[in-house]
Amino acid sequence: MRNILEESVAINVETPTRAWVWLVVIVTISALLRVVFFVGFFGTDEVTYLSKAIGIANGDWRVSDYIGALRYGIQVPMAFSIWLLGVSESAAASWAFASSVAEVALVYIFALRCWGMRVAVVASLILTTLPLHVSYAGRLVGDAPLAFFISLSFVLVWYAINHSNRLFFFAAGLSIGMVFWIKEVVIIYSLSFLVLPFLFQVQVRNLVWMAAGGLSFLIAHLVFMYTMTGNPLYVFENVANTVSNNYVGSGNQDTSVWFYFKYMFADGRHTGLMPLIALAGILVWLRNIFSKHLARCASFAVYWGLSLLAIFSFFVISLSPLEFIAKQTNYMLIFMAPLTLLAGYGISRLQGSMFFLILGSTLIIGVLLSALEQQAVHVFTSNSKATLTYVRENPDQVVYGSENAIRAATYFNFFDREANAVHIKPMGSLSSLDLDSIESSTGIVAYAIWDRETEDWSESPLRKAEDVPECWDRIGQLEPEGFGVGRVFVEAMLNLPRLMPERIGGPVMNKLTELGQPRPAWIYAIPRDCEFQLKAK
Repeated sequence: MRNILEESVAINVETPTRAWVWLVVIVTISALLRVVFFVGFFGTDEVTYLSKAIGIANGDWRVSDYIGALRYGIQVPMAFSIWLLGVSESAAASWAFASSVAEVALVYIFALRCWGMRVAVVASLILTTLPLHVSYAGRLVGDAPLAFFISLSFVLVWYAINHSNRLFFFAAGLSIGMVFWIKEVVIIYSLSFLVLPFLFQVQVRNLVWMAAGGLSFLIAHLVFMYTMTGNPLYVFENVANTVSNNYVGSGNQDTSVWFYFKYMFADGRHTGLMPLIALAGILVWLRNIFSKHLARCASFAVYWGLSLLAIFSFFVISLSPLEFIAKQTNYMLIFMAPLTLLAGYGISRLQGSMFFLILGSTLIIGVLLSALEQQAVHVFTSNSKATLTYVRENPDQVVYGSENAIRAATYFNFFDREANAVHIKPMGSLSSLDLDSIESSTGIVAYAIWDRETEDWSESPLRKAEDVPECWDRIGQLEPEGFGVGRVFVEAMLNLPRLMPERIGGPVMNKLTELGQPRPAWIYAIPRDCEFQLKAK
């Protein structure tokens, strides 16, 4: 048997057809899984991206002062899809969807070139079913494209090292430049390439080629900003202000250096078993670290994954006060590709029934958690979608609602062009004085919808029953809507806790019940003679 760490630097020439067939199969499975567990609206920056993309598709290139509206690496490809396919949610989501599937293919190709078919299939299947990866393929945000271009830059660097080709270094630089266009602050990841001369004997002049590729995109961005605003550094100033105002010393962001380690190893909702198996792959690599047969691919994958994890965990954004880079679960996508490569590398060492048991468990758990990811988002947004239905069915009513419902109205108004636009007023700091100008023949001047599912997400003035003015009359409750296939999985899984010990089954049942149905959204009628003042929390 050949050494378990022996690498192959080319596809096995005896089975090229089989290699391509497997790639088509895995890409197809990946695409289908992402369609089945499509997420759609959530209520974050996708509303901004969508609005900007539709504007660009219609020829409106006006520049905003909000950093989220300046990420043209997200908005321009979305705009192109909308221009080509029409204004629809599927067209707007195609950039994230294609990037997610492309990254699965990238992992397959890298592993195939390095270790052969077995590792390639295993690693790409793990990424195919990775819950976080599946979820963000159906979100109209930039995380999936961001992860793809970061992974592409590392793969191109690996090709450049193995083929001593400067054009690959230049292409890697172009990919780094694209990362800047997608989400400018993430460009700090390129610091990881500075250690290449020490780890992989890369000549410094090759890094110059990489820098040239990145600078070409950066210069293009400076020219674009100068053309649009007269200030080539417009984005840099905007980023500096955003970091200063919203991150440093704000206490609003999680900056713990252990954030990603906790989510990967103590809270597996987004990643399933993959990080543990990736750790096993690292242990296999460590066990053979002094072997002359050590595969360079394994070393490169370890460097790729750990360097990204280190930068996005320990990067310092402020010395006074000392602040580490802010953390978010969506940024874990950045290092999912190298970790799945290490997981595939590790699990492929197993033989017989143990191999199929571990791999099968990983894939099944990944699919189940992907369903739960979809359901969690749909539960959160279900009352907001129901609010839109209520307003459409009652067009003569003045309705005040949650911030998420207002964002949902903005989002779906883009797509429902044939229907009447939905308008929801912000509850915010609503008072009876705001209603004085509203005419009504029924004595009811307005309606308010208290969505308990999203009340903690924004500065809602209603957090408990005592916050509701006594003169408001509760007249009903919304029927939540907008669920997907994930709800079917949750309903099927409700029987599982009964098979578990009570101390385990009880908490599992409670969590599944929460995922099965959102907290209520109550409808209140506000009479004209009602005097009140809400205060935003």
